[in-house]
Amino acid sequence: MTARKDFPVAYFCAEFAVDAKIPTYAGGLGVLAGDLVKAASEENFPLIGIGLIYKGIFFVQKITQDGLQVEENAGFDPETSMSLRRVTLRGKPVMVEIDLGEKVFVAAYQLRLGEVTTVYFLTTDIEENSDEWRYALDSDYCCGADVELRQQLILGLGGVKLLKTLGIKPSVYHFNEGRPCFAVWEVARQIAGEKKVSFEKALVQARTKIVYTNHTLMPSGNLVYDLNLVERYAQKYAQGINVDLQLLIKEGKEPENKGQSAQAGFGITRYALASSRKATAVSKLHFDFCIDYWKGNWSYVTNGVHMGTWQNYKFADKSVGDSDLWLNHIKLKDTLLREVIERTGFGYNPKRLVVGWARRIADYKRFEGIFEDVLRLSRLIKSEGREVQILLAGKAHVGDAAAVEAIKKVIGFMKGELSGNAIFVPNYDLELARKMVAGVDVWLNTPIVGQEACGTSGMKALANGVLNLTTKDGWVAEVDLSDAGWILDDANLAESFYTLLDKEVLPQFYNRSEEGMPIGWVKKMRNSIELSERFDIRKTLEDYKQKLYD
Repeated sequence: MTARKDFPVAYFCAEFAVDAKIPTYAGGLGVLAGDLVKAASEENFPLIGIGLIYKGIFFVQKITQDGLQVEENAGFDPETSMSLRRVTLRGKPVMVEIDLGEKVFVAAYQLRLGEVTTVYFLTTDIEENSDEWRYALDSDYCCGADVELRQQLILGLGGVKLLKTLGIKPSVYHFNEGRPCFAVWEVARQIAGEKKVSFEKALVQARTKIVYTNHTLMPSGNLVYDLNLVERYAQKYAQGINVDLQLLIKEGKEPENKGQSAQAGFGITRYALASSRKATAVSKLHFDFCIDYWKGNWSYVTNGVHMGTWQNYKFADKSVGDSDLWLNHIKLKDTLLREVIERTGFGYNPKRLVVGWARRIADYKRFEGIFEDVLRLSRLIKSEGREVQILLAGKAHVGDAAAVEAIKKVIGFMKGELSGNAIFVPNYDLELARKMVAGVDVWLNTPIVGQEACGTSGMKALANGVLNLTTKDGWVAEVDLSDAGWILDDANLAESFYTLLDKEVLPQFYNRSEEGMPIGWVKKMRNSIELSERFDIRKTLEDYKQKLYD
């Protein structure tokens, strides 16, 4: 069935980044989802987002004097939000019930983006629920397996029930990574009731309406839970609809060599794949790894970015001359400087070459990658006449002790050998991201090749004429960056960074005309902006239509 207003695509995702201050996102997954629903709205494509609204208990990042990350409560109350509105039906707030041995009530808020595009955010933080369900959405990616499963059940079961209550009949259910996988239970239950078929047959029919996108090969995005824990919730749901427990979970059971412990495991990625008729990776390189690891019938749709959000409007004008292009870049560098001063109290000379690195902090992204030889780095970035300013930003997930320690270690370097030329900017959010991808000169991207499924921050930098200095991972493997940036050696990251910075990046940036403009650099900026056109999120949406939704 082709998507149309009466039969939209239901796009399920645990994150949607729609506002810097609303705690409905944690990182790139949410940013992508937010960009996609914006594109759907602008293209008048019928798409309904289903997400979760968290209370943001750990949403705000603070850095102590010792360089330690601490998390603070965002203090967000959806009832006071100017962006979100409580979902009502015939003048009364909508609540749906999930039967999991006890009645769990799910309320919803909505963000209407266009005539056929709305995002619904679910919550169980209402008076009708017990404390354990009210607290389930305190924060995303936090608080243990039991809380994570509760969140996924709210998203999947509550989301499908909400659509039914509102009279929305999806043509396709799109699971944006594995966390929405339990939605298949409720889709099948509804089919069984409407078509008077067995639940087992209904599961087969449900599969024809579900598609899935994988976003990472990292274990943190392909969670495997203790089977006993999953059975505990599945059994309660199975009893409520009078079906065999094994019908609900058998497709998610991991082979012994795939489990994360000696106990039997239930994999949400395995279950989402088994519940879907089609699956996509998010880049060509990621596709190759998915085929090798998961097998099966895969295709790929490379992620993109919403240009209206991430590209400064002046860079979208191809008629702008070189001098105006450079002048606009200088103004954006000044805007970023002001933001850095406001957040940290520290400034820098914006005439320096400014190198930015900003994203969620995880081992494979190599936040510490360029600090292997701090003394050498110090000499490079403090060289008279060609100084460098390094700006780093990013959050560690709650409980990620290694990432927290990495932040502390790097801030220690910034207070010592790199003092005056390196700053960590706290509380990385949508607002800071927009200013960084447009206000630095070089975008540094350092993931281990094969572990960053796609990445989109570098695409945003491209769109603003910021040159990429990156390993050849994710989207980068699909383009030729030779005229718009530089490729780092994945196996010798630090050495490659030091050498390229010294021999190529700095000479090109500081080679100025009589008017003070780096002509060769500006040419690369223009090439970068042109290259970014292939990563417009509207192309991603079109590819979804052809490869998933038809």
